[in-house]
Amino acid sequence: MEGHRAESNNGHRAESTGVKEPRGIREGRPVSLRLDKATIAKIEADRIYDLILPETDGKETVTVPLSYLESVLTTGQTLEALAPAYVRRALERLSETAKVHRFRRKAVIPKESLAFVAAAFRKAAESAERRPS
Repeated sequence: MEGHRAESNNGHRAESTGVKEPRGIREGRPVSLRLDKATIAKIEADRIYDLILPETDGKETVTVPLSYLESVLTTGQTLEALAPAYVRRALERLSETAKVHRFRRKAVIPKESLAFVAAAFRKAAESAERRPS
């Protein structure tokens, strides 16, 4: 299949394969989905529950990439204003109980701590939904 040639305004020719780029994506920059905080809190709580709910032979902990732990902490800081007491305490508990293995870029986290964070994120979502927009 031959591609089409297009000439840009700088005189260089660009080869096109006929595959269109999704709208909104330009030069590799991420696109905002414009999700409200309540939706973000629900999605993140669901992600946590999906991680901890499957039966894993009676294990009380889960091992996750360090980036996952960092993402949960960052999201929690974003949602903290919605339910300060719940989210702050959940993040403190998560930070206290997570065993970080920097060399392996992994974290071992008690499921109970993650469940506490998921519940706090749900509280934040409820709070956001009650607020006037």
